[in-house]
Amino acid sequence: MAIAACVSSVAGPVRADQIKVLILGDSVASVLRWSPPSMKALWKRPYAVTLEVWGCQKLVDPGCLEGKVAQPSALDLLRKHRNEKFDIVIVATGYNDTGASYLQTSIRRVHAETSRQGAQLIWLTYRENGNVKIKARAFNKVVKTQAKKLNFHVLDWATISMRQKHW
Repeated sequence: MAIAACVSSVAGPVRADQIKVLILGDSVASVLRWSPPSMKALWKRPYAVTLEVWGCQKLVDPGCLEGKVAQPSALDLLRKHRNEKFDIVIVATGYNDTGASYLQTSIRRVHAETSRQGAQLIWLTYRENGNVKIKARAFNKVVKTQAKKLNFHVLDWATISMRQKHW
């Protein structure tokens, strides 16, 4: 529901037509594929949601090998949908990437492509937990800094998920 609230705030008042949303995510976001009936409203009016959520997804580099083929990056998947005229692109991936400077460059590239497509960008911060706590904290600083510089929206997933110890 946090994503729905954020999408609503970016999209503004509900339009007669559907708001087209592309969600790019890794294995964390892939659970959206098996969402319970209570979440199905997110996939219907006023939203038309396309999920590109796959395990081992990286932002701009190929992901894990599946057989002999590498999983496409989030940027590749965004480009694949170039002609679909999305209103909003949500990025919930990057856990498989390394380094704050890599993340900064990746954000700029994803933002440039999103802007080229005429969509608004929402980037989820990274959950600060377990063995990725330090990395996620550094990544979240980069996300927030880039959001101010590039003028895109941030959904603070780190804060939302912090209260959910069972996740």
